[in-house]
Amino acid sequence: MRIKLFFLDVYLSLERVLFIINNIKELVSLKVEVKCNVKDCKYWDEGDQCIADSIYVVGHHGGREADKVEETACKTFEKRT
Repeated sequence: MRIKLFFLDVYLSLERVLFIINNIKELVSLKVEVKCNVKDCKYWDEGDQCIADSIYVVGHHGGREADKVEETACKTFEKRT
């Protein structure tokens, strides 16, 4: 009986570990959807999807503030070859 309980504990512990690993995989695979319509950008993909690993947006006037979308620019842009 004690051996059965031991193996049951081991099995339940493994189940918990697998559950945690699967949840971590889901969290790691989460991706934020970034839309972009600049088709000549290296990172543009069908459906206006930006496929860059990270996005860098800057203000036009060298500062860190912007009042309107027109005062910002994507520095991740690379010309598609």
